[in-house]
Amino acid sequence: MINTNLSLINTYKEIIKTPSIMSLVVEKHPDIDVSPEQLMKGIRFSSVNGTQVVTLYYQDTDYKRAAKIVNSVSQVFQLQIPKIMKVDNVYLLDMADADKMPSPVKPDIALNMAIGAVVSVLLGIGLVLLLDYFDDSIRTEDDVQHYLMLPALVSVPYMKQGDITPKQRSQPPQEKDTKAGVARVS
Repeated sequence: MINTNLSLINTYKEIIKTPSIMSLVVEKHPDIDVSPEQLMKGIRFSSVNGTQVVTLYYQDTDYKRAAKIVNSVSQVFQLQIPKIMKVDNVYLLDMADADKMPSPVKPDIALNMAIGAVVSVLLGIGLVLLLDYFDDSIRTEDDVQHYLMLPALVSVPYMKQGDITPKQRSQPPQEKDTKAGVARVS
């Protein structure tokens, strides 16, 4: 019985996605303004395990339009399935309410922010590792001996800005203007 239900649901899903059903939807509802190919690509299904209940979904930027499309596809399917499979037990349990305004499905701002944060951190770590890998500067005496194979002649210690004190400028000696020490020779 469960296998029969699953095969029936899969059969319904395939029948709904056929061009004959989608063409009828577009023909009977020209105001939805989509092509049969767009309907076939956009319509989605879900079903509860072990039941013959199928839910139709259609994502669109306008909720009212999406609700109208789902309702139109459901109605056309309900009218056409007795002719296709000789069954008369397909019922619409619930129609999409076009006046209901649910929250948007996309974009998920919280998810996008989390992904952006993770990608930023990974790019930052990658950039740091890349810069360290390509850094070929010689910084220590050991680097000089290792890369240049020469002994280091001088080492300049690391100095901070506060370690350097400006020298006091010495003022030039002032000349004393004393007349006693000046002699004139003629």
